[in-house]
Amino acid sequence: MDYFGFPIQFDETATWAGPNKQLPENFAEEMLRRELDARMSRAWHINVSADPNLIYVDVKFDNGVLRVYASRKRIFSSRQRADLLLAGPWARPY
Repeated sequence: MDYFGFPIQFDETATWAGPNKQLPENFAEEMLRRELDARMSRAWHINVSADPNLIYVDVKFDNGVLRVYASRKRIFSSRQRADLLLAGPWARPY
């Protein structure tokens, strides 16, 4: 399924990885984490190192984990980062 052009997958059997504990690898990742902290109403985990072309954002729900797949280039270099953060059931209401 796609949501605003981002492929998403909900897995009821996924194991929650917990919050990120390692330090950000670069300034762009640090800024993305800050935005996620400010805008997400649910617990999240970001993985920027598993795939050189993708970023995974896992969002914890009571009945599973929602994974958002985003292009690294798209997130770190464009306005699409705001679309990822502002839309969907994981965003804080304004």
